[in-house]
Amino acid sequence: MVAAEIEGVPVTAPNFIPGFGAYIMLKAQPRDAQETESIIAIEVPCLERWYPWPPFGLATLAAPDTKLGLLLAVVAGYSFFFNAINMIPYSPLDGAAASSVPVSKWVNVVGLADAG
Repeated sequence: MVAAEIEGVPVTAPNFIPGFGAYIMLKAQPRDAQETESIIAIEVPCLERWYPWPPFGLATLAAPDTKLGLLLAVVAGYSFFFNAINMIPYSPLDGAAASSVPVSKWVNVVGLADAG
């Protein structure tokens, strides 16, 4: 939602689905759909991968054998699992939007140089 607002694309308020997260809908199409959608699609996974770490860190600080430590560990595990599921390249998941972003052919050259 923040990325869409920064790009000047009006969106609805987040609709929360208990246990799964939230989704937003565009109120209008962006001026440059491909570039704007690419920016939004890449930003979402970059931000989402940080959400499970605070409860994970607190679970390791709290004694794991206490109820609070166990609860925080379950929340962290749940967050890690659903963030991984969300990155599956299948619509309407975020992985589909992120995997459809056009990438330069030179990214492959960088990847080959890094692998070698």
